[in-house]
Amino acid sequence: RGLGDVYKRQALTVGDTQQYTVVEKFSDGSTQDQTANATFTVSDTAIATMQGNVLTANKAGTVTVTATKAGKSETATVTIQPVQVTSKGFTISPKTATLIVGEKQRFTVIEKFSDGSTKDRTANAKFTVSNTAIAKMQNNKLTTIAPGTVTVTATFGGTTEIAKVTIQSVPVTSKGFKISPKTA
Repeated sequence: RGLGDVYKRQALTVGDTQQYTVVEKFSDGSTQDQTANATFTVSDTAIATMQGNVLTANKAGTVTVTATKAGKSETATVTIQPVQVTSKGFTISPKTATLIVGEKQRFTVIEKFSDGSTKDRTANAKFTVSNTAIAKMQNNKLTTIAPGTVTVTATFGGTTEIAKVTIQSVPVTSKGFKISPKTA
């Protein structure tokens, strides 16, 4: 009979594999596995490849699998769906910073996806600071006002990430010295 009804049309996802079998039916109702005696091909090797009787889905599209045995062929149609890309959350950067009073720091929000890709979501995130007496936020830019420690919270898509910022006093430096008295 060939590939059988179960494999006539099916859907796979990129990366999936599917093993095919060829079962021959005889007039007395008996069957015999003929997979080892069949040759399997696929209509578009850019979309899927065959190794023996195993199909590997390489990219989205539709292909036809053909099994040939003793001059007779049977086909199955396979639709390959793209992998669903999902968000794996986001990160705020930098996660920690040490600044001096008066300095500024920009923060970024990068979303990570299941396929390894990333997207800058800074413009879509909301930034807040834990103590506005020590630092203030304007969009993604922190401006330091006084010594202390604050947390910067980035909110995106209902999720939050925090960064810790330590703000130090302006260092005291020498402006030179004078000798006194200048004359004696």
